[in-house]
Amino acid sequence: MNPYLSLRLFYLFYFAIIGVLTPYFPVFLKEQGLRASQIGLVMAAWPVAKLVGPIFMSNLADRLNKRLFFIQMGALFCAITYLGFFKASGVWSFLLVMFIFSFFRMNILPLGEAIAMEYCEHHQKEYGKIRYWGSVGFIAASFLFGWLIDYFSIHIVLWGMLVIAILQWTSTFSLPPTHNPAQKKEYSLKPFWNKAIIGFLINSVFRVVSFGIYYTFFSIWMHSRGYSSSVIGFCWAIAVLSEVFVMIWFTQLTKRFSLKEIMGWSLVLTVLRWLILGSTAWLPAILFSQLLHAFTFGAYHLAAISYMYQHTPSHLRSTGQAIYTSVSFGLGSAIGFWGLSYLKEYFSFETMFLICAGIAALGLPFTKWFKEQKGMPSPIVGMAADQT
Repeated sequence: MNPYLSLRLFYLFYFAIIGVLTPYFPVFLKEQGLRASQIGLVMAAWPVAKLVGPIFMSNLADRLNKRLFFIQMGALFCAITYLGFFKASGVWSFLLVMFIFSFFRMNILPLGEAIAMEYCEHHQKEYGKIRYWGSVGFIAASFLFGWLIDYFSIHIVLWGMLVIAILQWTSTFSLPPTHNPAQKKEYSLKPFWNKAIIGFLINSVFRVVSFGIYYTFFSIWMHSRGYSSSVIGFCWAIAVLSEVFVMIWFTQLTKRFSLKEIMGWSLVLTVLRWLILGSTAWLPAILFSQLLHAFTFGAYHLAAISYMYQHTPSHLRSTGQAIYTSVSFGLGSAIGFWGLSYLKEYFSFETMFLICAGIAALGLPFTKWFKEQKGMPSPIVGMAADQT
């Protein structure tokens, strides 16, 4: 298979799983009798796994120059451990299976990011035009399973995620090799211990924490307001569809704005997004807030991995992406999923969204620590036009 197509399929299936897991798995857990705090605890295992696995595994893959091997084995064990969900019952068994499943799953994304970025750099491709296939996978899965749940039952998510996990593994067979010749180099984390990186990570953590209620309870909140699963799936799909356009046009965006400006304004729009959801359950307003996902996730994320790429030595690229994944999506999501879920026991959904707006705002001062750079941030987002 063509490596370019293989990379697209890798992202397609990786985020298709999230397109089922994020909107519908909390609903499935609620159907199993779990309370809000227990649902948050189970979902928190997903980001906690990012804290303990990716940095170690990615650094080991960099040291051994075996990124492709580690990503293939991680995808295989991800599919195998997923089978545990079919036997799980009760909060602790769901928590254990979710942690093991997530441990293997979270290790493969930083490795995949490093492989994709190196491929784009060596073959003059635009990373955004590969990465947006992940958004396509999320959209297709969230929309399709919203309809399937209405037609069958919430239990269809278990079988759907298993099939996608197997397809994810097969997509790793033809990923391109890396270009990191074995040499004697320093593989410590010292290059990342500086104000520009630390400020960036703190900023990102506040942003991700603020997503905790949205990712855990958005579907449950909409159900409580009388919306069907198909409408909820449409709302999720609209959000991710908006990010596709940003990913396609990200190269043009970086010609006008620095990465610092993109991330700063994206965080401002994150505050606005939660203020909207905290103020109304009117469908047009919800849809508008979902369109803001183009910037609150899409633009911010592409700018973030580009920023990390700039500040990472070539032999530590997997490690750099793993640090971003572990600290931002690991620590940030764990606090957001678990901590905010406990607060949800005492406050309404609307109040929680307003709290999330305040949390996102706390990250804004740390944009001052970023290093400013206008123009094209790195080859991964398109020093040349897409040639497909």
